[in-house]
Amino acid sequence: MSSFNRYTGQSLSGNALIMQSIGDIITTPLGSRICRRNYGSLVPDLIDQPLSARTRLLLYASTANAVAKWEPRVSLKTVDLTVDSSGKSTLSMQYSLKNQPSGSFSLSLGIA
Repeated sequence: MSSFNRYTGQSLSGNALIMQSIGDIITTPLGSRICRRNYGSLVPDLIDQPLSARTRLLLYASTANAVAKWEPRVSLKTVDLTVDSSGKSTLSMQYSLKNQPSGSFSLSLGIA
């Protein structure tokens, strides 16, 4: 399967396409797509919340649920949130492809 890079228009396939798909799922607010109101995740709604243990857990759970629901080609292994001294947050994930369970891939998304 192949598609296009959303920024450059170049052809994408394989893991690059999956990484773009996961990024789109995580950064799309629930209810924002007209024909797919349940597409996306709660992550955009959690960005401005105080960083507590509860918010961190909600972020992990909403990431895992959204990826499991909307990206059937992968199995999510880990999700982690890091915040640097300037307040920049990065959501990191480890996943494997369901048709190639021996490999593991990493994806990091900056979330403002």
